[in-house]
Amino acid sequence: MKKRIWFILLPLLAVFFVKQDFSLAQEPEVIFDRPFGVERLVNGNTLIADGGGRDWTNQGSEIIEVDQAGKIVWFYQDELSFAHSAEELANGNLLIVDTTNNRLLEVNRDKEIIWSSTSWPKGKLADGSYFDYPNDAEELANGHFLVTDRNNNRVIEIDRSGKIFWQKKKLNRPHNADRVDNGNTLVGVKPLSDSENDQVIELNPAGQVVWSYDGGEENPLYWPRDVDKLDNGNYLITDTRHHRVIEVTPEGEQVWEYGEFLSFPFEADRLANGHTLISDSSHARVIEVNPGGEIVWEFRNASMPNYGGFERDKDKDGWPDNWLRGNLLAEGRGTFSWDENVFKDGHHSARIDYDGMGMIFWHQYYPVKPGQKYDLIGLIKSQDLEGYARFEVIFVDELGGQVGVTARTPDHNGTTKWTRYETIFTPPEKAVAADIWCLIEGNGTAWFDELSLKQVGWQRILGVKLSLGIIVGGIIIALLLNKLVR
Repeated sequence: MKKRIWFILLPLLAVFFVKQDFSLAQEPEVIFDRPFGVERLVNGNTLIADGGGRDWTNQGSEIIEVDQAGKIVWFYQDELSFAHSAEELANGNLLIVDTTNNRLLEVNRDKEIIWSSTSWPKGKLADGSYFDYPNDAEELANGHFLVTDRNNNRVIEIDRSGKIFWQKKKLNRPHNADRVDNGNTLVGVKPLSDSENDQVIELNPAGQVVWSYDGGEENPLYWPRDVDKLDNGNYLITDTRHHRVIEVTPEGEQVWEYGEFLSFPFEADRLANGHTLISDSSHARVIEVNPGGEIVWEFRNASMPNYGGFERDKDKDGWPDNWLRGNLLAEGRGTFSWDENVFKDGHHSARIDYDGMGMIFWHQYYPVKPGQKYDLIGLIKSQDLEGYARFEVIFVDELGGQVGVTARTPDHNGTTKWTRYETIFTPPEKAVAADIWCLIEGNGTAWFDELSLKQVGWQRILGVKLSLGIIVGGIIIALLLNKLVR
């Protein structure tokens, strides 16, 4: 009887497992890594531009739509690289800013590319220029696009043919320009000189600054990525490197702030219900907070950061275990290699060759305890390095967001022999790991070797005390012997 039941159930089980495998194969994994642009759609869902690069690689960028239950109901991944923005157009398609690929895309809901800025002759705008690191684009009422072209230091209004209808040049690394109802344009900019603060500005159609806010000496902004003008006339500012979102009046009075456990927020939108939607980029989440600062909705599906060890290649893949190759911030050509020809001791060193703007780095996580002292020691060798190489220690919290102040060694450049660097640091409150970077910025080659990180504990303190004791004791003994001899 048992055999008969088994043979009856076997085909059903086979169908079940086949269906399971088929369904899994049809649904690629979508891991939400680094949210930048965010928008609440008319249907109540949330559209998010995920820049990818959870481990600082240029992989994993996608556009996703998630419902109120936290289910991903639509996504687009095809060959995006560090995408910063996505917006639903009047025709229902999506306008995507594919930042590192230096292009704009219009994609329909069937994931077909309807239009691309690369369709222009040689990918050039009508004035003969190219996009260089665009980070935001929005559709205007006249059907044109307002594009923030960061590395060209400008904001431009264009049509689909690439014709430029309006532009403001000589802005320093602008972010997320918005056209407001009166025809003015809002944008966040870096200062043109060290004597100025980062600021948000409002430009009239003639390109003149008619309003600005930098926070002053007591409340300065630090690389604001987004500014919106609200219905009440106030301004909502995403103060990214101060890890907060603030609302200020036209007179510059701050009337609201949210900065509870944010890490590099990129964009904030005030919703119709009075809540604020925030992309908390380094925490890999999007949150909705009410006016009282309570989180009423949150989306996050990334795993916790992987905190690994050092100096092994157990899987024999030719790369040191747990070392990640960070190229997300690279704006030039770079290569990594585990060099078996140049090293200080052992058999390998970590090498980087780079040519361009931005930076490229080896990095790995190491668990730490707040309040404890740690000693980082490493060696750097370089050849024809214009720019610098150095070690950096970035502290991260339980969600992978940055906390505290980065510890770093002095800049290393030129053509050199192996040079030793050391930095002693104390992780701040909420830090659970140190993200250790071996980085290069500029043109040239650098090698990194003999990197060690150790907790400074009772052994070092005791060693100092013992050494002092031996010295003092030796002096006393010498004096006594001198008296005896006399």
